[in-house]
Amino acid sequence: MATNRKDVSGNVAAGYAWGRLATVTNACLAAGDEEGAVRHYRQAIAADASPPPWVFAGLANVLLRQERLDDADQAFRSLATRHPQSVHGYIGQARVLQSRQAWQSALDAWEAVAARFPDLLQAFVGRAESLLNMGRFDEAETLLLQAGRAWSDAVSPVTCLARLATAKSEFSQARDRWRNAAERFPDDLFVRAGYVRSLLDVLDVPQSRAVFEAVPESSRNPAYQSVLADIHAASYDWPAALGVLRQVVESAPRDVNLRLKEAWNLRHVSCYIGEPIHVERAVSLCAALVDDFPHSLKARIALAECCVAASRHDDARRVIDGLPGGLETHRQAMELRAWKKCHDGDLAGAKQVWRAIEQCHYLPVVHRPLGSLEQLDGRAPRTSPGEVLLFTVLRNEAGRLPRFFDYYRRLGVDRFFVVDNDSDDGGTDFLLAQHDVHVFRTQDSYAKASSGMRWVNELVERFGNERWCLYVDVDEMLVFPGVENVGLEHLLRYMERKEHEVFCAFMLDMHGPTARHRPDCRPEDDLLPLYPFFDNTYHRAAAVRCPYRHVSGGILRLFRSTWNLSKTPIIRGGRSIRFLSSSHALTPAAVSDVTGVLLHFKMAGAADQWSLSGIGARNPRCVQRHLSYANELQALGQDLDFISESTVRYESSRQLVSLGLMQCPDDFGVEAPQPRGADGT
Repeated sequence: MATNRKDVSGNVAAGYAWGRLATVTNACLAAGDEEGAVRHYRQAIAADASPPPWVFAGLANVLLRQERLDDADQAFRSLATRHPQSVHGYIGQARVLQSRQAWQSALDAWEAVAARFPDLLQAFVGRAESLLNMGRFDEAETLLLQAGRAWSDAVSPVTCLARLATAKSEFSQARDRWRNAAERFPDDLFVRAGYVRSLLDVLDVPQSRAVFEAVPESSRNPAYQSVLADIHAASYDWPAALGVLRQVVESAPRDVNLRLKEAWNLRHVSCYIGEPIHVERAVSLCAALVDDFPHSLKARIALAECCVAASRHDDARRVIDGLPGGLETHRQAMELRAWKKCHDGDLAGAKQVWRAIEQCHYLPVVHRPLGSLEQLDGRAPRTSPGEVLLFTVLRNEAGRLPRFFDYYRRLGVDRFFVVDNDSDDGGTDFLLAQHDVHVFRTQDSYAKASSGMRWVNELVERFGNERWCLYVDVDEMLVFPGVENVGLEHLLRYMERKEHEVFCAFMLDMHGPTARHRPDCRPEDDLLPLYPFFDNTYHRAAAVRCPYRHVSGGILRLFRSTWNLSKTPIIRGGRSIRFLSSSHALTPAAVSDVTGVLLHFKMAGAADQWSLSGIGARNPRCVQRHLSYANELQALGQDLDFISESTVRYESSRQLVSLGLMQCPDDFGVEAPQPRGADGT
């Protein structure tokens, strides 16, 4: 192959026929020698005063495929200048802006294309894609419906409409649109892959496999074959998923996207299963990819992210510093630069980067329309300086409410803000009877509100200015060093002295002796004596987003679907801090050096809480994870013994510090309490 590539990419004398150029450049591209094709195109442009439009277009498209965005933009601009009648120069400039994720500028460019070439399908779809990424969904849909009527045989408006439904979290509608596209374009493997993935989004794994296998193996290309890895991952069969990707990459070693998919899955498995060897393998794969494709922005970003996950922070810094310019609106590059600024001690700079992200990207947790959020309690929620506020979202949690409020009142919370997501179990009446609780009711979708974070961010912004704000679920008990002796006031005063803005913890999943263990208890009873155990099998990894850590493991490892247990249950309001993914990820903030846990009593409740009706309207991945718990529990048996050599009985906060599960700096200034007795007292 190397000899053939050298023959193909040899020098070509000036003045050759344009047909010869087409033959040579096509041969270069077929051999994987994109640099050779670029060299021939440039030689031809330099040797002739008026090359035809396709020469500029060919050069520009190769440069864009290589992600050499500045060079591609220059080539497209040259094409538009020298051949203003050709549409490709204008389209190319808009595509470069889309690659930079400069959505408003891309929209403006597509509008200019539409004005110059009003009957161009690409202008309709290009505008719609820009609007979609800006969260202007209704405008995008109008354009796509117009395009679908005008070009009834075109596939791009149909697939873009399906992607639009996914962006709106309308997963059933997305499935229906992909199914319609697959019926209309049965031989299009991209469409078929979209249909398979849309079935995974609505948790129909058997049907997704049936649709996938309907394409004969001999007709599958590597990209389509990689969809089988998604099906395995949906069932948490990570070895099978990684095995498929390894085979696919071996069959298509020049496919950047497939190689990146393998690296991403390795990093994902490492974070969630706790095997560092996988993330080191991902780093190696990405480094090799950068060597093979030195201009690939995607490869460099993936390498930086994997280096962060592997705690190779110096390597991550070098990769981030080496990113090309002109990425002021590229979200992944911006997030990496924010991470670097924060780790270099420039928190103000990191926050400035995230303010820019909020301005140029649609973030559902910030920008999605709020919908209905009606206050029911009728009391003006005027908070006083120094008050500690707690925010939570719930639905049908009446059985947990008495102990929840009792615990956090004793801890030092002054006022509660509760979003009641259409409860019908009598819990709303209990909430309205509490003198220190403000109740906001909504019937809107919890999933579409980004697991309720759109509501919480709104309420924190309205009422939490310069107040300490807790966000916890009603099945979580916050524990920090010395919590048995001191309340929140001690912790918060310490954080104020240190100028910390957020407090990091992780969910310590508490359980009983067996899977069947469901003791009778009253709503006000302490759950800790009933569910006193935890599995000390936790794995930690670094993360790009605040609080810059990822924790997984515990008893959930038995269910093959452990996830990110890291949370930030306390933030300082009025500092432009946003919850991004529940409280697992935030915008940049000063993270405290004292940490805690959230005793998590997910195991305390009826067994049907993991049924489809019990889970409620969550996002598909969350529903999928909870259903996997039920499926694994059924497969392993209700009498599954939860006690193993890694099981620990909870004693005290001092115990957690000694086990390394919490950090307590010397100057935190608490006297650790004596351990609890075996009976939980």
